[in-house]
Amino acid sequence: ISFSEREKRNLDFLNLVESGIRIRYPVITREIQERTKMETEIILKKNLINYFLLFHDCVNFARESRIAFGPGRGACPG
Repeated sequence: ISFSEREKRNLDFLNLVESGIRIRYPVITREIQERTKMETEIILKKNLINYFLLFHDCVNFARESRIAFGPGRGACPG
């Protein structure tokens, strides 16, 4: 089976979401499943996969490089 780049990115994103949910929540309730489904559908619909994958790579790089970072809000100061 040959996947397009977009399909591959979507699968990569969905796999990251699934593994992240398993790490964050010891018990995955129906509410967590529904919320995750809703949020991932919005991200897919709005075609924001590249943004989230890039952000994931940046966070991992910062962690591996021991670069301090914290919770940010949005893309602009204020």
